This record gives sequence, structure tokens and C-alpha cells, in this order.
Amino acid sequence: MRILITGSSGFIGSHLIQNFKNKNFKILALYNKNKPKPSKSRNIKFLKHDIKNFNKIIEIKKFKPNIVIHLAWKDIPDFTFKKSLENLNQSINFLNSILNLDSCKKIIVTGTSFENNIDKNNFHFVWAKNSLRKWLSYKCKEKKIDLGWLRIFYVFGPGQREKALI
Repeated sequence: MRILITGSSGFIGSHLIQNFKNKNFKILALYNKNKPKPSKSRNIKFLKHDIKNFNKIIEIKKFKPNIVIHLAWKDIPDFTFKKSLENLNQSINFLNSILNLDSCKKIIVTGTSFENNIDKNNFHFVWAKNSLRKWLSYKCKEKKIDLGWLRIFYVFGPGQREKALI
């Protein structure tokens, strides 16, 4: 099994990578700024890649992922319209290129626990996540790709942003 993970240097991505080390999967872990620091593992390859750019899409195509776990969403907790729209467009453009890979059979994306609890502070963020889910649901049905949508609720642990903790 070949798994592509976006957002591998984020809080959830870096912990997920730790769980995949030395398993019977081949992992291509994309990161944007800071390379994650897992212990050495034979099955994980890191690739510095900003999903808004397509300069390394050839390496992703060569990897031939069977599963894509899309965790990338920049600058949380910036829930402004501008940032939400930027993240939505980057996710759609990136995932649209992934949908055209014959090897891809499943896409897993993180939603938000706010999807059923919208308020004035997160409205644009929720709108962007819901828009991505609706678009991706349609495209995955069209391409016969399984879609998993994960709503994550208040995770915490080592490496969490201090301001995220109560």
C-alpha cells in the first residue's frame, strides 16, 4: 500500500507519521516549511512541497499513491474569508490533480468539529471545509474513488501550540 500524506509537519500529520514508521506501507509525506523529525524509517520518504505549486507533482505521480490523506490547511486558527478561500482553492487544485491518478483508490480528508457548530468566528472556515467536502464527494463518485471525511474534535498532546490549550 502506498500512502501520500499532506500536512505531515502539522500537529496531526507529525503524529500520524510516527504511527506509520516501519510498517508495511510506503509513505510519501509532504511538508511545506519544517521537515518532521520522526526517528529513521525505511518506509517513509519526505518531500518538501507546497500544495499550491505543481512543481513536484511528477514525483507524486511516480509514487503512485493508493491512498491520499489530506491534512494540509495553512495558518489555523486564521479563519478569515481570505485564508479560508486560499486553503479551499489550494486543496481543490491539488486534489483535482490527485483524482486523475489511476493508482488512487481512496482519499481521506480532515474536516472540522465546527461543521455543526457555526458561529461568527468560524463561519468562513466552516464554509470552506463544507465546500471542499461537497465538491470532493461529487468528484470521488464520478471517479469511483472512496472518500473518508474525518471530523476531528479537540486533539492535544506533545507538540501542540500553546495557544490552542485551555
